Amino acid sequence: PTPPAQRRAERAQREARQRMDRDDDVIVGQRVFGCEMIQQMAILLKLPQVGAATAQVMFHRFYAKRSLKKFDVRHVSMGALFLATKVEECPRRVRDVLNVYNHLEQKRVGSVPVPLNVYSHRYEKFKEKLIRAERELLKELGFILYCEHPHKFILNYVQLLTTNNEVRNKLAQHAWNFINDSQRTNVCIKFAPEVICCAAVWMASRVLQIKLPSSSEQPWWEIFGAKKTDMDAVCATVTALYSRPKAHYVQLEADPPPPAPAPAPAPVESTSRQAQLTSAAPSVAAAPAACASCASTCAAPSSAAPSSSEASATGGAAGVDSSAVAASPSSTPILDAGGGKAGDSEAADAPADAEAGVPPEEQSGGKPSMLRRESEASRNGARSDRDRDDDSERRRFRDDDERERDRDREKRRRRDDDEEDERERRRRREDERERRDARDGGRERDRDVRDRDVRDRDVRDRDVRDREPRERERGDRERDYGRFRGERRERDDDRRERERDRDRERDDRDNVRRFHPYDHSK
Repeated sequence: PTPPAQRRAERAQREARQRMDRDDDVIVGQRVFGCEMIQQMAILLKLPQVGAATAQVMFHRFYAKRSLKKFDVRHVSMGALFLATKVEECPRRVRDVLNVYNHLEQKRVGSVPVPLNVYSHRYEKFKEKLIRAERELLKELGFILYCEHPHKFILNYVQLLTTNNEVRNKLAQHAWNFINDSQRTNVCIKFAPEVICCAAVWMASRVLQIKLPSSSEQPWWEIFGAKKTDMDAVCATVTALYSRPKAHYVQLEADPPPPAPAPAPAPVESTSRQAQLTSAAPSVAAAPAACASCASTCAAPSSAAPSSSEASATGGAAGVDSSAVAASPSSTPILDAGGGKAGDSEAADAPADAEAGVPPEEQSGGKPSMLRRESEASRNGARSDRDRDDDSERRRFRDDDERERDRDREKRRRRDDDEEDERERRRRREDERERRDARDGGRERDRDVRDRDVRDRDVRDRDVRDREPRERERGDRERDYGRFRGERRERDDDRRERERDRDRERDDRDNVRRFHPYDHSK
C-alpha cells in the first residue's frame, strides 16, 4: 500500500495542477475576449481587416510579457486598436474610439446604449485609460510595430493550388475566415504567417471536401516553407478555440505580495551566565543604605575613627585582609573633596534620595552635581532666575500672539461689516430702481423707444439726402459719357469716310496710269 505521506503529496500535486489548468483557462478566455472586442470595435469603426489584425497581434505581443492581472484587457484592447489605426494609416478620432468602446461596455452590462458625453467625467476617465494603454504598449513593444499577416498569402497560394475559379473563391474565403479566427489565439506570435496560411488552406480544403495536389516526393506545404508539425499545432489550437464557450470578461485580481520574513529572535543567554553576571556586578545602590544605617558612626568625630595602622593591625591580628577592610563602606568613612568626611553633609540627604528615586549614579556619595542641586531646588519650590526669565518670555510671546489674534478678529469683523453695508446699499439701490420703474409706469422705456425711433428716422433721412446728390452726379456723368461717346462715334465715322474717299481716289489714279487709253505700251 502507498504510504500516507506519499498520498498527500500526490493529492497536493494534483490539486496544484488543476489550479494551474483553471488559471490557464481563465487567461486564454481573457485573451479571446480582448481579441473579439478588438474585432467588434473595428467593425463599428469601419476599419479594414488589416487594422484589426495588427491590433490583435500587438495585443498578443503585449500580454506575452505583461500580466493580465495588472493591466485590464479592455483598456489594452482599446489602446491596441487605436495604435493600430495609426500604424496602418487609417486613423480614427479619440472620440470615435471611446464612443464605440462605451457602446460595447453598455451592451456587455445589459444597459441601454447612450452616446458618451465628451464633457463628462466618464469621457475623461476613458481617455486617460486609452492614452495610458497606448503608452504602455509602445514602451513594452519598444516601438517595433511592424506586423506581417498571413492574409496576403491566401490568393497566391490558392491560385497555385486550384484551377477552377469558383472553387478558388470558396477556398480563399474559408481560409480567410480561419485566419481571422486564429487571430484570437497566440499562434500569430508563435508561428510564421506562411505556416498559418498553409494551415488555414488545409482546414478549408477539409471542410469543403476539395482535393489538393499531393506528391510523394514533396508535399505542397513544403513548397511554401511550412512544416507539417507546425500546421498540426495551428490546426489543434484553432479547433480548441471552437470547442470553448463564449468568452466573457472576468475581473482578475493581482496576486497578494509575499509576506515579510519574521525577524530573527534575539539571542538569550543561559541562566547560569545571567546569575554569574548578576553576582559579579558591583552593588552601587547599597552604599547609600549603608551610610544611612551607620549615620551615627559616620557622624562621630574624626578622633573616634581608627587610624590606618590600627586598622591594619587589627585586621592582621584577626586574620582578615586589610585591603578588604579598607574597601568596606561600613568600616571606612568616605572623604569629601575638601578633605572632610562626606557623612557629615550627606547623612540627612540619603533617606530623601532613596525615597525620591534619585538615580544610583547620583547616590554615589560624592559631592552633589549641578543637576541634583537644581532638582532639589525645584522640589523645595525654589526657582532660578533663568526659569523666571523663561516664564516671562513665554508669557510675553503668549500675550503678543493673543493681541495679534485680537487684531485679526477685529479686521475680519470690520471687513464683514463693510461687506454687509455694501450689500445693504446695493439692495437699497435696487429697491429704489424697482419702485421708480413701477411709479413711472414704463415712461422711461417709452421715451427710450421714441428716441430710438427718432434717431432711426434721422439716419434714414440723412441717407436719402446724401443719396440724391450722388444719384444726380451719377446721372450727369452717365449723360456726359453718352454725349462723349456719341461725339466720338461721329468723329470716327467722319474719319473712316475720309479714309475711304482717299483710298478710292488713289485707286482711280492707279487705274488711270495702268490703263492709259493712248499709250498701249504701258
